[in-house]
Amino acid sequence: ISVDVRFDNNPGLWSTRIFIVYPEELSLKSIENSLAIYTSAGDMFIGTYDLPLTSPDQVGAFQDFLREHPEVVKDGYRSTTVYFEPAAFDAILEGNGVLCTLNFEIADGVEIGDVLDINMYYTEADFLRAETDENGYPIFTVYEPDMIGSNLTIVDEVCEHTNVTTDHRDATCVEDGYDKTVCDDCGETIADIAID
Repeated sequence: ISVDVRFDNNPGLWSTRIFIVYPEELSLKSIENSLAIYTSAGDMFIGTYDLPLTSPDQVGAFQDFLREHPEVVKDGYRSTTVYFEPAAFDAILEGNGVLCTLNFEIADGVEIGDVLDINMYYTEADFLRAETDENGYPIFTVYEPDMIGSNLTIVDEVCEHTNVTTDHRDATCVEDGYDKTVCDDCGETIADIAID
């Protein structure tokens, strides 16, 4: 499953660090970086995938955050860190759109109807806003964004019914005929038309 992390109403952020927390039923396989929102080239430094929240390898600032907010530390939850910074020192970035895409693998025990939550956190100075002074140099100020997480509800896979078989039987004086179309992939009856 792929989940986009995106900016909306970006005030001109220069650097961004987000701690992403998710349940162990999700295993992070890759992060794709979308630079479309950056007018200049950007770099992303990725933290260790699937790091338990209690791990001593967590970024120091996030460890402090977790100590201050013990309600965030739940058994069976992991995290990774995404960090963005523009290549050009004087770049002021006001774009909106996909910051990155997280590609997860879902554990075998997850069932249809299960809800898996993905949450995002940041610490002081993890979001820096860039403004320009009278000489054209950037001035950085701390910004506190609204973070909106995501709940993923596992649903049955939607079949496109691309492989179908139609069974036809002509009507007789004793029985109606039919045209019955069934999906070869999922077994669903797509059409069942009676013929007099």
